[in-house]
Amino acid sequence: MARASDTINGDPMDFETVIGLGERPIMKSHYPELRRQLNELERFRSLLNQIGEMIFVLSLPDCRIVDINDTTARLLCCEKGALIGKLFFGLVAEVPQTLHLQTALAGRDDDTELSPEIVQTRLAYHVDRPVIVELSLRRRQFDSADYGIVVARDVGAQLMAEQVANRANQRLVDAIESLPDAFAIYDADDRLALYNSKYLETYEKSRQAIQLGRTFEEILRAGVERGQYPQAIGREEAWVAERMAIHRDPHGEFELELSNGRWVLVRERRTQHGETVGERTDITELKHREHALIAANRRIEEQADDLRRFADDLREAHDRADAAREVAESANRAKSNFLAMMSHELRTPLNAIIGFAEMMTEGHFGALGNPHYEDYAASIRDSGQHLLSIINSILDLAKMEAGRYDVQDDAIDVADVIARTFVLLKPTAAQRGVEMVRCVDPGLPILTADQGLVDLVLTNLASNAVKFTPCGGKVSIAARRNRQRGVEIVVADTGIGMAADDIVRAMRPFEQVDQSMSRRFSGTGLGLPLVHFAVTLHGGTLGVESEPGQGTRFTVAFPPERVSAQTATDGLGDADNSGGPSAGCAGRRCPCNEALGMEWPVPPRAVCSG
Repeated sequence: MARASDTINGDPMDFETVIGLGERPIMKSHYPELRRQLNELERFRSLLNQIGEMIFVLSLPDCRIVDINDTTARLLCCEKGALIGKLFFGLVAEVPQTLHLQTALAGRDDDTELSPEIVQTRLAYHVDRPVIVELSLRRRQFDSADYGIVVARDVGAQLMAEQVANRANQRLVDAIESLPDAFAIYDADDRLALYNSKYLETYEKSRQAIQLGRTFEEILRAGVERGQYPQAIGREEAWVAERMAIHRDPHGEFELELSNGRWVLVRERRTQHGETVGERTDITELKHREHALIAANRRIEEQADDLRRFADDLREAHDRADAAREVAESANRAKSNFLAMMSHELRTPLNAIIGFAEMMTEGHFGALGNPHYEDYAASIRDSGQHLLSIINSILDLAKMEAGRYDVQDDAIDVADVIARTFVLLKPTAAQRGVEMVRCVDPGLPILTADQGLVDLVLTNLASNAVKFTPCGGKVSIAARRNRQRGVEIVVADTGIGMAADDIVRAMRPFEQVDQSMSRRFSGTGLGLPLVHFAVTLHGGTLGVESEPGQGTRFTVAFPPERVSAQTATDGLGDADNSGGPSAGCAGRRCPCNEALGMEWPVPPRAVCSG
């Protein structure tokens, strides 16, 4: 066998140069053949080094490495000599997977390219660095010797890129699947490329047709045939054409009703690669609320129409009421004007009747001759006076209603007014068994008011109190300064009292609490209306507190502007001829307190009398 130091025509010669020559002696006659083989081997090696993939040359049948190219040494980070003589399949980690390759290499005797196999290998010198390669094997003869040529293409980067792409694709699929809305992608040929489970749930009747590779129109027509779209019933082809036109040129969004009563908002967009991305958002609840809102708006409009009609009716009724009120006011003014004008005509004959009756009763021109005539004359006088009182009340009320009553500003000592009223009614009260008491603040100022109206107020309130108080009861009259610095007069009784409805009725002219024909108490029903008008004309207020069986309390309050700075004289008034005030006042034990139903704040110098 040739030595590595041998040369041929001065050229160095190594083991690879003489591979396959065996133990034959090298003769000069063999030099041309040897040089031919050497040149062929060098061209072969040059060709191997130009290949960018790893090349292993194996001796057969033992499959030992006899040569590698530069690319193999560079990619495996080793010297060529480190692998020469090594068993090639000793480098392959998955030996069981490559046994059939060894068998194939050892068992074939012709130049045949074997099927590529993908195996994962590990180098003995770099066990921590797996290299994934695709092997391509071929048998070849050199100088009657069999060799195996193994091409190993590094596919690790490719497989890693594929794994990265697969993981990214899986993340995309998972992300689309987690979307709350239905989602689908149709490729440039309008075939279904990707969708999530929500897409299947949305189109229940089209479920069987929703398959990868099916066109949008095929899936759409399947849904139309199964009644998926209520809008398409009766006009299927026209509806499909309209829907396909929108799908081919998508813009904006639209609402779509499905056969199960659900509503979806459809949004479709085209990508720059011609794909169609579609989303379907369930808006059923929004549609229900929209329909409810529309129904509510319709009801509101109907109610508004009703309200407008009611307002029109109300305006008409108001206009009629205004007209009726105008007529009533006109009639009332006519009545009041008539009564005011008739004041002289009514009072003059009554005064004549009363005057002549008094003359006859008193016998100014001699006796009448028969005692009955005197009684008749007295009856005529009393009836005339009663009738005159009624007519005066009616005429005064008519004047007040017509606004023709002129209020006079007189300087009034309230104590004198109370004293006169007390003297006037005390005989009647004594006759009915009713006790009368009064309590007046001696420091009470002078009141600026109409003397006649103040007398009318006190007389009416006190006479009513006496009239409606049974035997054994009590009537109290009191006067003081109130918190507003005005003057307050209170008339209280322990009589029959009134209910709230009765108070309202009693304040209306010509009405009485007892409307029956057999009522116990007589009267025209003008007293309280006259009192109310009289107080109102002075800018004051009339308060009423009463309960059935608990008595009644009237409070007349004159405003501060009606109060003078001048103080009235202490005492009960000049009209009192009942013996004067009682000695001293009981203060909080004043008999007025019990009758008034409250602790009347009687000052130490207040004058009380019974």
